[in-house]
Parts: sequence; C-alpha cells; structure tokens
Amino acid sequence: MRLSIRISRNANGVWERGLEAPAKNAFSILVAAIVSALMVMVLDAPLTCIKTCGARACMRVFFDSTKNQSRRYCARRGCAARTHSANFRQRKGQKNP
Repeated sequence: MRLSIRISRNANGVWERGLEAPAKNAFSILVAAIVSALMVMVLDAPLTCIKTCGARACMRVFFDSTKNQSRRYCARRGCAARTHSANFRQRKGQKNP
C-alpha cells in the first residue's frame, strides 16, 4: 500500500500534517511521521537556519537551531575539532618558520 503524507497550511498560517492513506505496517507509519515532522520543521524555519558544514571535507547540510544562528559545523563528531586543529597547526607553523 502506498503511503502519502499531506502537509498544508491552515487558516491561521500554521503547517498541519497528516497521512492520506493509512499504512498497514508500523514501520511505514513511523517513517511517514518522521519525514512529515522534518518537513514541517523545515517549512516553519527561516532559510538562514539551514546551513552547510564549515569543514572542508564535509558536505553535510544541517539545521541550525541555536538562538543566534551561530552554529558552523554539523553534528558529525570531529568536523569542528578537525578544523580547529588544522587552523591551530597552520597558525603555529606560520609563527615558527
């Protein structure tokens, strides 16, 4: 059975979500709920909240939920630490020729 996710704005401008056709298994319902929740979160957020990771080797896109929109790296372990370490090594090498 095909599962369709419905996302629409109500009269108050709030995004609402729902399933168009009921699924027969719990996994499909869970996936649909997660996808629709992510879609509503992205639709409600300003475009400045969606960013790309600042690490050179990382191409991930992430949702910046910080209060002042200052997050620069994805949640992957090591992106920020690797970049900061590389910058430190570069500065250290430039000071001591």
